[in-house]
Amino acid sequence: MLGNAIGRYCYVSTVVASTATGDGDHYAARKRDAERFVHRCGQRGLVVRLGLVLGPREYCGRLPYWLQNLASGLPVVAPGRPGRPIRYVDVRDAAETILALAAQDCLGTRSLTSTPAGSATFGALLAAGASAVGCSRPITWVADDVLHPHCTPWTDIPLWIPENGMDFDIYAQEGDVVPEGLGRTGLQTAADTWDWLTRPSAVAAVEQRGWLSPAQVAALAGA
Repeated sequence: MLGNAIGRYCYVSTVVASTATGDGDHYAARKRDAERFVHRCGQRGLVVRLGLVLGPREYCGRLPYWLQNLASGLPVVAPGRPGRPIRYVDVRDAAETILALAAQDCLGTRSLTSTPAGSATFGALLAAGASAVGCSRPITWVADDVLHPHCTPWTDIPLWIPENGMDFDIYAQEGDVVPEGLGRTGLQTAADTWDWLTRPSAVAAVEQRGWLSPAQVAALAGA
């Protein structure tokens, strides 16, 4: 409808779009179809596929879930192992990088899954979260194969994908965009998210997704 009135189209997509097959109304297919529209714009279209995005105003509640658990003073039960690799990009690093790509007249499809500081382990991310909330708690780690029969990855426990699953490979892949600088550290991301999360306005902003509580995870796993 806007046609030639727009000089540049920039669409923020997801690495999950690469898994879409056939037609459908599911998330990956909708993202892929939107990408196709952008590419039909010819030499004016840029698609940036993001992986896991964390940081302040994360309404999905994934990192907030862990920060709140760490701050609760109750035992913390975490999935997998502390050395499980995790790639993420701070939302502010993502925004700055996307704007820089658009300013450089980049075209085609690019992927941004992490900054150098955002390539970490889940244990390191939780340690950063504990420092951010000022409450260091012992963490009980429960193996993937113990949890998997009882829990749905990503849905029941945020930021958990078993290491032997296809979804893990999707979110563990390296992007082809290298942001300038190291990006924000895990401590910066966690601390700024916690600062936002403790404001009254954040309570209504975070979606209530029905994550399993640490006690429920512990009970399912027999921990």
